[in-house]
Amino acid sequence: MAAGKQPRGKKKWFTVVAPALFNSRELADITAYSPEELQGRSVEVSGQMLTGLPKDGNRKYLLKIVEAKGEKVGTAPSEYYLTESFMQRSARKYKERAIYVMRAKTKDDKQVCIKWFFFNVKKLHRSVRGELLRQTKTFTESAIKEYDSVKVFDPSVLDKISMDLKKHLNPVHPVDKIFVYKFFLA
Repeated sequence: MAAGKQPRGKKKWFTVVAPALFNSRELADITAYSPEELQGRSVEVSGQMLTGLPKDGNRKYLLKIVEAKGEKVGTAPSEYYLTESFMQRSARKYKERAIYVMRAKTKDDKQVCIKWFFFNVKKLHRSVRGELLRQTKTFTESAIKEYDSVKVFDPSVLDKISMDLKKHLNPVHPVDKIFVYKFFLA
């Protein structure tokens, strides 16, 4: 044994529990020597594991372990993204693709970063893209402010925000598809 190393004993299994937003489902088992060692560790799960719906299989969540209660550890959502394969399949027929990245504050005054992915069949003029960006920025700041930093990770909320943005941008120029590609707490 190396000098200065103490034997730690045997690793134990701990059950990872989803946030209350996703009905506190048991997700996975991970090993550690003690529950304190798990604090701050992240676990990646699919949206289907959290919601139970097959349509959410292309959504991925990064859950950060925030608390330990005996053999179970509680989590909080910290990041959300769509899989790369889903985005490539979705983008096949579109000529215009744009990504807008912006920051906004939630209801509980936490900073989030949101990455929008826009798809259009026809190419857009630069001035139209600029106006879409300005409108998207103002809409995102006001829409994210309505939700707290946990509730905003709900798949139905993310879908609602993207559909509302699509309606909001219609007077400027209709956008064929809008996705929240990535979303995380900054």
